[in-house]
Amino acid sequence: MATQFRQLGPDDAEALADRMQVWHELEGVRLDASMTRREAQRLLQDNLGWHTWMIESQDKAVGYLMLQFRKGVTREAPRAYVAALYLVPPCRQLGTGMLAHRFVTELSRWLQVRVYEFDTARENKHAHLFSRCASRTDLWTSSSSMQATA
Repeated sequence: MATQFRQLGPDDAEALADRMQVWHELEGVRLDASMTRREAQRLLQDNLGWHTWMIESQDKAVGYLMLQFRKGVTREAPRAYVAALYLVPPCRQLGTGMLAHRFVTELSRWLQVRVYEFDTARENKHAHLFSRCASRTDLWTSSSSMQATA
């Protein structure tokens, strides 16, 4: 079955939060569940600032794509930034990044916005807004291990 980009709305906040926790754990980061749910609800309710799509393949969620919108400078159209393009490890480097690039290019034409910071080579980019949901012990452990290896 083809890869699909399914746009998420406020009703999808819990499912997104659950996926975020699983996907961050795959990268070695534990998220605080309640904070993650609040952030997912907040961003999915803000359709002026954020748009999020679940990337699905063979009827399974394999990643997500997130755009953040900001006002343009005087007399310029709004700008969109690729805040996240995340794929689970087995789905990386299989052409989905290029599909995401085409999808965002078409979307930008339709919405008449310029899109910045699109790197199809990075298919493990989580949205930074969820990094503040990481538990303090994980942050302490990562900084301790970084110091130990330095």
